[in-house]
This record gives sequence, C-alpha cells and structure tokens, in this order.
Amino acid sequence: MALQAQLAQSRGDENASHITAAALNWLACEENARMLVSGALKIVWANPCALDLLDGRTGVEDREGFLFFEQASVQRALLTFARGTDNPTATMVAQLDGGNLVLHARRLTVGDGQVVGLTMMHDNGGFVPRYVALDIVFGLTPAEHDVLQSIVVGKTVATIADEGGIAPGTVRSHIRQIYAKLDVSSREQLLFRLSPYRLP
Repeated sequence: MALQAQLAQSRGDENASHITAAALNWLACEENARMLVSGALKIVWANPCALDLLDGRTGVEDREGFLFFEQASVQRALLTFARGTDNPTATMVAQLDGGNLVLHARRLTVGDGQVVGLTMMHDNGGFVPRYVALDIVFGLTPAEHDVLQSIVVGKTVATIADEGGIAPGTVRSHIRQIYAKLDVSSREQLLFRLSPYRLP
C-alpha cells in the first residue's frame, strides 16, 4: 500500500484508484488462486481461479462468505494467523480430497486495518511449470527449447522422441546441447539453473 499512498500524493487520488483497479485486474488473470480475507476469514476479494477452487474442491469452501477448511487444524492455524501474530507470513498445507493445497498467507495493512492475502496452490497432476525467455537467455534453438520444456515436466527421452516424432538419439543430442549452453551436468543442476526464469 506504500506505492498507492505515494501515487495518491504525487498524482492525485484518481490515479491511485486506477492503479488499484489495474492491480486487481492483473491478479484476476492469475493462474494461481489468490484471495483477500479479513481477520475473521471473511472473503473480501477472490480471483476467478480461487472461486473455481472453492466451487469444485471438497475440504475448502465459501461458507456464507467466509473461508472454511474442513481440516480443523488448518482452519485454526489460518484464523490464528489472520487475527495477528508476530510473523508477517505463514505457510500451511491443507489435505484435501485429491491432494494437498499449499496456502501461503501474508498479512497486509489496509488503511487502519489488516487483511490477509492468500496464494493457494494445489498439487494435482495438472501442474505444469512455466518458464519465460529460456530460448533467448540461453540461445536455444526451437528444437532445443521444445526438448527443454519436456524435460522440466519430467518426460523421458523415449516419451519426448515419441511425441516429437524424432529419434531418441536426436533427443539425447539436444539434451547435450542444452546442458552445454546452460553449463550444467545433471537434471538437478538444470532445474536449479532455470529457477530464476520460472513464473510463480
């Protein structure tokens, strides 16, 4: 909110409200579930992904406008955090039907009060890491870039070859080139090297 206050001072309140609206629109486009809740866990705002999560997930729901987890320990921990602790952030894991839901909570000051910003990520099989500009940063060819995108989601050489209609030897050659361009010698080093380019 410090940025909003600075904008309000330097450019007038009207521009600050436009910036706030733009920020909310930006968060609405997010692929991660995000919401703001009060100290009592009243849902103040939620992006479409969070609304989908609440509609389709057993174990977490919108109960008359309040965020509710069936797992009592998570509900208590989140409520305790939302009401105020010394820590500005907290991470919790809710065990839901179909997997775990990781909650990252951050306390935010709004005017004279506080809300909690939540980012929620489900560990379902549909997760695909997204990286940006790998081809540009590392000078990858289109074929190397395609192979790299397959490696980061855990595909084997055989699967990459089958899906790409190329020989396994060609895939291995691309992998050697990728490793050389990224200056790594293992998949673990590769994933670590790529981490700054991964979208949250």
